[in-house]
Amino acid sequence: MRSIRTAVFPVSFPVNLKVVVRIFDPMSELPQRTVRILLFGPIREITGVGEIALELEEASTGDAAFEALARRYPALNPWRQSLRIAVNRSYVPADHPLHPGDEVGLVPPVSGG
Repeated sequence: MRSIRTAVFPVSFPVNLKVVVRIFDPMSELPQRTVRILLFGPIREITGVGEIALELEEASTGDAAFEALARRYPALNPWRQSLRIAVNRSYVPADHPLHPGDEVGLVPPVSGG
């Protein structure tokens, strides 16, 4: 049995819009042509969620997935150059092709000691 929740987030840039993000139960099967985007650190704080299901277009890449999110959340744009992209738990180049069912992680730089 699949559980789907829908969240509506008000967005004030560039005009007042509402962004609808379908949030899927991680244990459920995702619809065809969908990837799971996992968000970490400040990227998670900007979006307000830890995971987003994203519908794929033909020939989608990790970079295209980021661009789709940045259209929904413009505050993500300054992070693009410093993010690493992981697909199915392995780091990949930004032009790596995505396939339905992939798990895509947007990983910001970390520091520590």
